[in-house]
Amino acid sequence: ECYKTVRAAVDAEPLLGPDVPVILKRACTEFEHEVGPSDKWEVTDEQRHIEALVDRWVVQDPMVQDQPDYLINRVHRRWVEFAYAAGDGTYAHFTNGEPIYPAYVTYHHLAEEERPAPKKRKVKVAGKDAETAAIDTKGIEKR
Repeated sequence: ECYKTVRAAVDAEPLLGPDVPVILKRACTEFEHEVGPSDKWEVTDEQRHIEALVDRWVVQDPMVQDQPDYLINRVHRRWVEFAYAAGDGTYAHFTNGEPIYPAYVTYHHLAEEERPAPKKRKVKVAGKDAETAAIDTKGIEKR
């Protein structure tokens, strides 16, 4: 039931859709790593007793409190930053195609303007001589 609800919501979202995988899990990954695969779990009488105590003594507040918009936006921002840091260019779908950080200033071009043009040389490609475009051989060990 939960899977079908989530699957339908993902399918209906234009930025997601049917090609995006959806999985259903019984617990968080860390819990499964700690106690083993969830398909092997057996609920003990002790666990049932503890759950009964929780149900009896802990107030079950049915009031639903939505997260404030600023917090939801912060979570989404972290997802975008993670995608950006991981080299996932799809983050741009959520930033109107704009980068999330301004381009950094570079200076290497100033040093490159002063360097002489690299020498052309012949190299063996698949056992045959081939003339290469300019290859910078500086720092390459000759054998």
